[in-house]
Amino acid sequence: MSRSSRIAKILLGILGIALVTSALYAFIGQYLNAKEPKGKLQNTVSMQDYQDYFDPFSGEQRRQFLYFDLLSEPYVSFSDSEGGSLYLAVEWEEDYSYVYVVRMSDEQFEQYRDIFEYTFSDDESLPASYGTIYGYPGAIDSEMRSMTISYFEDFWGESILNEENFYELVGEYYLDAVRMPADTAEERQGLDIVSAAILLVLGLLFLLAAFRRPRYSDIWTAESEE
Repeated sequence: MSRSSRIAKILLGILGIALVTSALYAFIGQYLNAKEPKGKLQNTVSMQDYQDYFDPFSGEQRRQFLYFDLLSEPYVSFSDSEGGSLYLAVEWEEDYSYVYVVRMSDEQFEQYRDIFEYTFSDDESLPASYGTIYGYPGAIDSEMRSMTISYFEDFWGESILNEENFYELVGEYYLDAVRMPADTAEERQGLDIVSAAILLVLGLLFLLAAFRRPRYSDIWTAESEE
């Protein structure tokens, strides 16, 4: 085997190992994402993620998240196949607070039960913990707006929210942690799996090409070239 052939085989082997490693990493990532509770996010968020903080004034269909310190009881239930209910989630600070409308399943609500119980307790100190939830924006229709205004007075204890200031105080969109758009979930996941499979096949082919035993004709050709 000539020196150039040996170098080529080494490069093929390195490329094959890299491709197989990338494919296995992608498959493991898909497996871990599937096991993660839907809508739940750890309390560690990178600075890059802050560009995806929920904007209740924009309906751009991208995955977003928000922090909240207070959580209401469910006040609107969905009758579609995905289910879930609407809640008021409040990002609370000493000097200001932001009220968001969120849609969660019963299972997701249980993850934040400690925040819910704190919200309706007599504890006047600042919240000891906060929740973080992922979802996609959903439009607040007129019926949702009316029911939110009606419930807000009971929840907040004051008649502050009305038809005139609803857009300013709450926005036009709620964060939907139940609905998962097909084009950003199942289809994207399918493409990731297909891409990982292609990488795996290419990597194995490169490894086979790098480590296959040379045929007699290959040896004879290499010796003739030398």
